[in-house]
Amino acid sequence: SLALAFAQDTGEMTWDRHWHLIAVSAPETHRGIRDNLRRELLKLGAAAISTGLYASAHDLRDTLPTDSAPYITTATTTDLSVQGVNDPLLIAETLWPQAPIIAAYQSLADAIQQDADNAALPQDVRLLRLAEALEYAMREDPLVPPELRNHPWSPASVREAWAQRWEELSSDDETRIYSG
Repeated sequence: SLALAFAQDTGEMTWDRHWHLIAVSAPETHRGIRDNLRRELLKLGAAAISTGLYASAHDLRDTLPTDSAPYITTATTTDLSVQGVNDPLLIAETLWPQAPIIAAYQSLADAIQQDADNAALPQDVRLLRLAEALEYAMREDPLVPPELRNHPWSPASVREAWAQRWEELSSDDETRIYSG
């Protein structure tokens, strides 16, 4: 979520150095439930590390559907090895490669620049374009904590530029696009 992204960017939320593991298991008769849980975990930024086993740098238990408890097993560890890799930065790069995330944020940076170049467009159109570009970038971002990324982490600076542009465009009371 955007709130998590900004909290991580500003240091309000830091990584507790724990990996959160979630195993999904359901009988074949509940295949739909199992498949939905797997899709939900991926959408929440978890990565598959083995068949039915997912890892995240965030505790996702409270974000999963309440009826999923019979189908999941969770664990927390500070000692994780993925494909023989133990270093947290290398684990993060293995599970959540930076390149596609940075590329998605480059598209957002391009949209911010295009907005600056097209100031004659109606304000609502500009805001909608910025919102769409942010949504695209965020869809590609598993929001891995910055402690697990190279510094400086370019998506954080692009999000900051987006927030500044958004604030500038939506600062008047005439804006009909959602606020906040």
